[in-house]
Amino acid sequence: MKKIVFLCGLLLVFIGESLTAQSSHVTCRHFKENFHTTHFSEKTQADISRSDTIDILNYAVTMDFTNWAAKTITANCNVRFTPKINNIDYIDLDLEQLTVDSVTDDSGQLNFTHNDTLLHIDLPNPLNINDTSNVTVYYRGIAPLDGSGFGGLHWTSNYAFNLGVGFLADPHNFGRAWHPCFDNFVERATYDFMIISSGGRNAHCNGQYLGETILGGDTLQHDWRMNDPIPSYLACVAVANYATVQQNHNGIGGNIPITLTGLPADTTDLKNSFVNLGSAIDAFEFWFGEHQWEKIGYVLTSAGAMEHPTAIFYPDFIANGSTAFEDIMAHELGHHWWGDLITCETAEDMWINEGMAEFSSHLFFEAVYGFDNYINRVINNHLDVLHYAHIEEDGYRALSGIPHEFTYGKHVYNKGAAMGHNLRTYLGPELYRTGVQSLMDNFKFSDINSTEMRDHLTTATGIDMTSFFNDWIFNPGFSDFDIDSSQVVPNGPDYDVTLYISQKLRGAPALHTNVPMTATFYNDDWSVFETEFMVSGAQSTTIATIPFDPVMIILNQNSDLNLARSMELLDIRTPGLHGGQRGKMQIIT
Repeated sequence: MKKIVFLCGLLLVFIGESLTAQSSHVTCRHFKENFHTTHFSEKTQADISRSDTIDILNYAVTMDFTNWAAKTITANCNVRFTPKINNIDYIDLDLEQLTVDSVTDDSGQLNFTHNDTLLHIDLPNPLNINDTSNVTVYYRGIAPLDGSGFGGLHWTSNYAFNLGVGFLADPHNFGRAWHPCFDNFVERATYDFMIISSGGRNAHCNGQYLGETILGGDTLQHDWRMNDPIPSYLACVAVANYATVQQNHNGIGGNIPITLTGLPADTTDLKNSFVNLGSAIDAFEFWFGEHQWEKIGYVLTSAGAMEHPTAIFYPDFIANGSTAFEDIMAHELGHHWWGDLITCETAEDMWINEGMAEFSSHLFFEAVYGFDNYINRVINNHLDVLHYAHIEEDGYRALSGIPHEFTYGKHVYNKGAAMGHNLRTYLGPELYRTGVQSLMDNFKFSDINSTEMRDHLTTATGIDMTSFFNDWIFNPGFSDFDIDSSQVVPNGPDYDVTLYISQKLRGAPALHTNVPMTATFYNDDWSVFETEFMVSGAQSTTIATIPFDPVMIILNQNSDLNLARSMELLDIRTPGLHGGQRGKMQIIT
């Protein structure tokens, strides 16, 4: 009887030894590392519920940074809003720790209370639907930093800048560290910024630069306007002795202005590190659709990588003139679609923001360096997940419903990216583009959750995405598939090959269904034939008609899916010592 070799993925223990020490390469996740705290889902829901009663229309923030040595701000914020229900007689705004001196509206002083976290303002008269009102909050002090060291308003000798999320904060949104706001992922508003600085420093914020006003001596006011509505955590301010490089890129919808901003001594390195930015824009417009923001901007700061739309804050030490950190450049640009244009409704669906932005960086490498580079990054990313995610985060986690303490962890970033690759395979490249571009168009400048994403992709592509989301998004773990046996029957000049396939699970609660699978058949002269089919449940059977009698059959050879195991195939045709790229296994022939 002829023997057929079945390969369905090398066991993790064989390929994994070289990964016992994790990579030291800096990634976006290293700037947003997970910190442990307590999960308060009820509080998060309460924060969101305010947006069901009041719609914030605009924030106009005036902020004075001239007291540089003391690292204090003096500010006022005018909040324009309209009720969504009748008889609104107060408004609650989030403002962390800063001292509130007074609150006014058009009628004069208003009564308020502030408990260092929530600013409660009594309105002089009840407001109803279609009314529009505003309050102005006058405040000052040392703006807080999140306990993790990431979020809040940072000061160094060269820079003052905010980072809009706090890893130990609940909710993670941290716009409230520097201005009063509805600090959740759902509420969106336009912004006006009037930033006062001195000592040769200028300010960069979201949106369009309107110009400067001389206030006396070397004190200047720099005005910015963000016309597109954004959540409070995506609003930004950075103050330094900045210089800006102006560029342009021809996008799908016409010219896209680009600004690269840093200290004067850093701008040459900044340009050299961003030499492939145009290719990133082209790749993301190809996959996700037309760039919707009025410009693309990167602003160097001393720490953190943060996706503020039109003014991405980027660590100066990785804009070093090389392209070694292009993955971070691409990840942050990917947020202009994933996270900025559409935003997760709650932190429990952060994979939509961060996982898909990380997957965007893989697509960038495919566009610039080719498919082999892309698939190697996909495989290495997934190996990292298989080795470490369940260890670092106390078990296998579903992507949707991620606990608060793991919002910025390996499941969200790395497994989220791995599932971006799986989604591409489930739909196929063309339907993936159709579905994602429709998603962006339908939900642009708004929030989305995993259920809405599933339903819209189903409608837009005609492919029922229930199984994909149930198996990979709403539940933890992984599936894998083995060929138990095969039967080969001659059929004229061809051969009918029946494959009997079993499913195995790793950390998953139930068998996966409707999984697209590829089998690769080899002849003894290295001829290759591939076929695609669906597998479901504990056992699946498929029949393929192929042009030769196979000697070897491999499932998922090309890593079309990130499964419970990963594969490295060595093509050995000469004597000698042979080793793989991803493990320490060596073969002597």
